Amino acid sequence: MSMLVLALYGEGATDERFLAVIVQRTAQELLLHEGHSIVDVLPPYVVQPDQRVIPFTIVDCRTWRSNGL
Repeated sequence: MSMLVLALYGEGATDERFLAVIVQRTAQELLLHEGHSIVDVLPPYVVQPDQRVIPFTIVDCRTWRSNGL
């Protein structure tokens, strides 16, 4: 299974709460519409204005599985 990780930069707490749901649902609908039903859409990571680095690393799942992580 593939995963889609998104990030969201909003202007405040209301944007973060409201838009996170909209962004995740929209991504799911687009993927289903295009025939990509085996994609897990994770909740968007909310980026704060003072953050410069997103605290996770994108990992190729094939590498992840073969290394036993």
